[in-house]
Amino acid sequence: MIKKILKAMFRGLMIFIGLLIIYGLLALILGYLPSRGSYATSPSATTNVTFYAGTNGVHMDFFLPRDALSTKLTEAIPQHQLYPWVGFGWGELNFYTKTPTWNDLTFSTAVTAVFWPTTSAVHISYFRAVQPSWRKVTVTQDQWQDLLDYLEGSFDFQEDGSLVEIEGAGYPARDRFYLAHYRYFFGFTCNNWVNKGLKKAGRRTSLWSPFDFTILHHLDRYEENQSP
Repeated sequence: MIKKILKAMFRGLMIFIGLLIIYGLLALILGYLPSRGSYATSPSATTNVTFYAGTNGVHMDFFLPRDALSTKLTEAIPQHQLYPWVGFGWGELNFYTKTPTWNDLTFSTAVTAVFWPTTSAVHISYFRAVQPSWRKVTVTQDQWQDLLDYLEGSFDFQEDGSLVEIEGAGYPARDRFYLAHYRYFFGFTCNNWVNKGLKKAGRRTSLWSPFDFTILHHLDRYEENQSP
């Protein structure tokens, strides 16, 4: 009886490891394969909008100029005049609010976030200047509007146009967390969210990528194709 239990446990472990390997291989293959879109920049420099995408080492965010945000976003989130750049990130609610650093990550939080579709949140952060690690993205006005529509659609707006703020997160006081649309799971992660947003903005990026480094690969290709 014990041998049967051990064999079943071993078989289950091997299946789990095999699934992780398949997931990793798919993420690498589809991550490096380019989506539709362009690496090139539109020549209409006078009407183009520049924003940035960056990573903390694992998780990616958008960084947008405050003055170019839509009226809907401007009215819904706090505006800090000393911080002209606003960061937008999306992720699993508990993962976001309970793990301000990777040292705070617990096994139960990680497993729940990855394997079970859970509630998500949008993280808003503020910056005084462009950071050296951010990747620049320049888009047309139409592409910019498509990105703003995508960001607005990620928030869980109430009927009066307000947002549901999540209190008590362990981040700097000026950061904010709000309830969001979409469910977080292994097929749609924080980085998939950024990847999808880049596609909405007409950028060539990964076909599908739960990892940041494949998205950064395409953003670096974009930088290489900029006009001098």
